[in-house]
Amino acid sequence: MVTAARMPVFGNGDVRDGRTAAAMFAKTGCAGVMIGRAALGAPWVFAKIAADLRGEAYEPPPPLIGEIFLHHYDLLTEIVGKAAILHCRKLGCFYSKGRAGGKELRVRLHQCRSREDLLVMVARYFR
Repeated sequence: MVTAARMPVFGNGDVRDGRTAAAMFAKTGCAGVMIGRAALGAPWVFAKIAADLRGEAYEPPPPLIGEIFLHHYDLLTEIVGKAAILHCRKLGCFYSKGRAGGKELRVRLHQCRSREDLLVMVARYFR
């Protein structure tokens, strides 16, 4: 338990929604939670979890996932250059999780070699 610590302790591990955040708080008495994989492909998860914990309804953002995915690619390009396309192959798994046609997108992402290829895939999949 966190009661033995003299500083705030944050819970970590598989926090992906309000239910799992509340369970972490209840189980550990932590001061806050850290969110990792759940934010990949769904950066609004923080707002959703906060609303869930307050008992409020949450309306997800409009379908801008394709634009967010492309922006993520552009940011990666600034950091790792041309290797960003390789990272996007993995990120595609997060952005397509639970969506119809996700498997097809993941297969096709492995054929992408450039931003132009990625634009075609995003336009086709996230229209």
